[in-house]
Amino acid sequence: MKPDYIKILETINVKPYLKFLKTQPINWNHDFNHWHDRDQVFINVQAFPLLNDYKDFPLYDEFYKISSKIRMILKKHYGPGKFYKVHFSRMTNESECKKHMDLEGEFFKTHRVHIPLKTNNKVIFEIGDKQFIAKVGRMFEVNNSKLHTVKVGGKQERLTLIMDYEPSIRYGNV
Repeated sequence: MKPDYIKILETINVKPYLKFLKTQPINWNHDFNHWHDRDQVFINVQAFPLLNDYKDFPLYDEFYKISSKIRMILKKHYGPGKFYKVHFSRMTNESECKKHMDLEGEFFKTHRVHIPLKTNNKVIFEIGDKQFIAKVGRMFEVNNSKLHTVKVGGKQERLTLIMDYEPSIRYGNV
């Protein structure tokens, strides 16, 4: 079940993920938003996909190796499951994320979890009529089925790891 607005999970060390971004051949010029018909929603927002609808990209295995703590936290909060989508997002003060809802595909049965890797106190999430300031390393789930946006303030870029986690569905005996 999705939270009303935001669900705070736990805080993690972001250094392994920043190191991953610095040491791997990251190509920010993907058409990730175009693939999802979201060119009009995300303006000057760059993304680097690692997993998309169960299609893994070359660096997914390297990411998986360093993500054991994340996977443990997701399992603790949501039960056994798997990643559906994983990507890094980069925004600057020239980026715009227009208000939108994520309703397509598997979003109704996944948990959209964000981990800010680099941010400042001027990055504000708006979900419905509520606001939330994300802190570095604090994992949180957004109810992405509600109207939401992200506003970047200041000159510092914002780096975020965004994951859609799909819990395994278990049925009892019928």
